[in-house]
Formats: sequence, structure tokens, C-alpha cells
Amino acid sequence: MWKRALLMLPLCVAGCGGGNEHKPEPSPAANQADVVDTVLKDRRRAIELRDRAAKLITDGDNTGAAELAEQAVKLAPDEPTVHDQLGFIYENLGRYDDAMESYARAGERFDGKDQRRVLSAAVGCALKLVAKYQQAGKLEEAEKAARRGIEISPDSYELTMQLGKVRFEGAIYDAAAEAFDAAANLTSGAAHYEALSWRGQSEFFGAEYEKAVATYTRLIDEGVTGYEAYGWRAYSNFKLNRLEDAENDFQVAAAKTTNPIKRGDYEEALKQLAEHK
Repeated sequence: MWKRALLMLPLCVAGCGGGNEHKPEPSPAANQADVVDTVLKDRRRAIELRDRAAKLITDGDNTGAAELAEQAVKLAPDEPTVHDQLGFIYENLGRYDDAMESYARAGERFDGKDQRRVLSAAVGCALKLVAKYQQAGKLEEAEKAARRGIEISPDSYELTMQLGKVRFEGAIYDAAAEAFDAAANLTSGAAHYEALSWRGQSEFFGAEYEKAVATYTRLIDEGVTGYEAYGWRAYSNFKLNRLEDAENDFQVAAAKTTNPIKRGDYEEALKQLAEHK
């Protein structure tokens, strides 16, 4: 009896499925091929959507183009041209914050001339966003927009200057001076001197009169004209009670300035100093 049972056991195992039957798994190469195939199909579909979106942009339908471009980005997130296009569409729609981020993502994937172009576009969107918030009196949002733009393009003189002006408008003079100093270090020539002049004004209004004197002395020593350096240094010296230095600077300022209003201010200051003596 037991012999018969043993003979039947293999038949039972085969007939019942065995319980621990091993099924072969797909090879890693096959899995990788499937992934590559899916990626290629998604990219082709994304390019098709991008081209359809371009037609809608030409037709003036930016809202419809945005829907297609957003689908394209989801299908092919590593394709720089779809991010670039989406940034352009968002910019057309006035969605400058979204446009800035799309251009930034394109910049992370482009290189060379295309990278410089999209980063410049991102800076442009940041500047528009800052101006929008400034006009609305939303200085905190304006600063955030400027700082985000600088994160994307750290060497942007325009954005760094704008950050300083936002802070100056908000009477955060120490932080404004810091931004203007950073801007001055990003460039040369007239733009460099413009940033230094703003730094000096921030120092003056922040009651950092010694620093203001040093900044305007630097401009004067470098032979810079057109920034009222003698006038600002005169006011700073006056605040420091250096009346003789202030008088000398006011005299030079009155002689050099081309602004009749400022000339009148300097002459009035000289009268007050003469009376003070």
C-alpha cells in the first residue's frame, strides 16, 4: 500500500501545481528595454504636443497652448524645449512667477547660448514681478521675487540693484546697502558707480555717516561725476559735526552740480553754516 502511495505522489504534485513552482522573471535587460521604449514614446508624444502648442501660440490661443505644454512637460520632464515653451506661454499670460520657474528648469537642462537666453528670460520675468508688487505696495513679495530671480541668475546686476531699491523703499537701509554693494561688485563703469552712489545714500539714511563719507570719498577719488558725491559727503560730514569739511564740500558741490534745485539746496546749506559760525 505504501509503495502505491509513493508512486502516486509525483502525479499529485504535478497535477496540483506543486505549491512552490518557480516562475521565471523577466531579465534586467528586458526591463530596461521596456523603460527606454516608454521614455522614447513619451518624448515623441511630448514633442508632438509642443508643436501643436506652437501652432496655438501663433493663433493667439495661449490658454490652449498652456494646456498642451503642461502635458508635454509631464511626459518629458528632461526635455528642455518643453520647459522653454511653457515659460514663454506663461509669460504671455502674465503668469511671471510660473514663467520664471519654467525658464529656470529649462536653464538647468540647456547649456551654452540657449541656457543664457532662458536665464535672461527668467530675469526679465523676475523684474516684471518685482515691479508689479512694488506698484501694489507689496514690498515683501517684491523682495521674495527679486531674491528668487537672483537664485536663478546670481550674476544679474539688474535684479540685485532692484533688490536694493525695494529694501531702500521699505527703509531697510542696512540690507539695501548690502544689495547695492553686491551690485557694484557685479559690474564696472557707470553701472558700478550708480550702485556705489545708491549704497552711499542707503548708508546716509541708515545713519551710517562714516560709511557714507567713505563711499562718497571713493567716488570723488575715482573722479566720478554726476552722482552728487560732494553734496552727499557734505551732508554726511554735517551730521558728524565736521562743519568745516561740510562747508568745503557744499562749496564744491554748488560749483559742480548741473541740477539747479540741488544747487539752491547747497547754497542754502552754506548760508546756514555761515550763520552757525
